[in-house]
Amino acid sequence: MDLGLGFNMKWNIFLSIFCIIAMTSCLKKMDLSQDDLGPAVDPIELTKALGTGFGTFDYNEIKKDEFTSVLYSQRIQDSVNQNIQQEGITVDAITNDSEKLALDVIVQKEEYSGGQTSQSTVKWPLIFKKGSAKSNSVEIQDNARPPVLTFLTFQSLAFGSCYDEGDFPESCHKLTSTDIQYKVPPAAITQHNCVDPNECYIPAKKVEFDMISKYALDKDGKPLRTHYTLVLSPHVPFLSRVLKICTRGIYEMSSANQKILADICYTVNNYKFAPSTP
Repeated sequence: MDLGLGFNMKWNIFLSIFCIIAMTSCLKKMDLSQDDLGPAVDPIELTKALGTGFGTFDYNEIKKDEFTSVLYSQRIQDSVNQNIQQEGITVDAITNDSEKLALDVIVQKEEYSGGQTSQSTVKWPLIFKKGSAKSNSVEIQDNARPPVLTFLTFQSLAFGSCYDEGDFPESCHKLTSTDIQYKVPPAAITQHNCVDPNECYIPAKKVEFDMISKYALDKDGKPLRTHYTLVLSPHVPFLSRVLKICTRGIYEMSSANQKILADICYTVNNYKFAPSTP
């Protein structure tokens, strides 16, 4: 299973389970016929913008005992943000050679539903085949949903998106890239030498763009439009360098002749560097 493409933020699949009444004022924000998207962005420009934020993309920088925690949340129709689940991922073992990187990760998952929290712990074997950045892939030794590894989303967006050709043509527009100071998640403050824990920031880059997926048409014949917002920094462990990735889009409901506006976010809310080796 190639998560480089399979986890390319095609998140409209997840939203088919929700049935919320659409509000016209929200839909107009994403109306393709009314918004002037401007010229398409050359894929290499997106690669540069994301790569500058992420830093060196090298599987060898993943370290044993590195830890990341990712919170998955969503907001429907500009309503209250809702937390869905949290995954704490620890790299338990690494086997590294010229062809592949094999990881065993321990995933501690918390799922939130109806005011209740369920917890589980699973050990996952992951095999990363090495090659060019665009062709790197990961094999999952299970049919269940794999852990959330946001660097795979970065890989897919940075090295495989915005190409208006082939079976999955898409174009990207309105690319912006901004240097920011990002406030460290409270749980991760001890990972930095901050004089004032309440004012603990790291340099990061905020990248935003719109993607038009021309192969995914709605019932009106319009392609799917998704707005992406990413916050990236090389000043955190490799698995946490995509500090936040959010999408905003309009999705059709399979159970009704309606559309909803939805924001989906994966946010790193804790991380730990691997212990230094003597």
